[in-house]
Amino acid sequence: MRLNEDLYLDSVMILQLIVYIEEDMRLFVPEDEVDPGVFDTVGSLLDFMMQLESLDLNVAGDLGR
Repeated sequence: MRLNEDLYLDSVMILQLIVYIEEDMRLFVPEDEVDPGVFDTVGSLLDFMMQLESLDLNVAGDLGR
């Protein structure tokens, strides 16, 4: 499923999704690693989120997350 075309996610909704991933799912989303292609499909978003789980939790703690 394509996030933009099928679910009509716009840029504001994508920012809200990033905030949700960080706050509710407790995953650190580094700004420099977010590529627009991450939000093409549900699968590409899940692949990206799986990479976030492997990040060192101390990195997020150092940034006050």
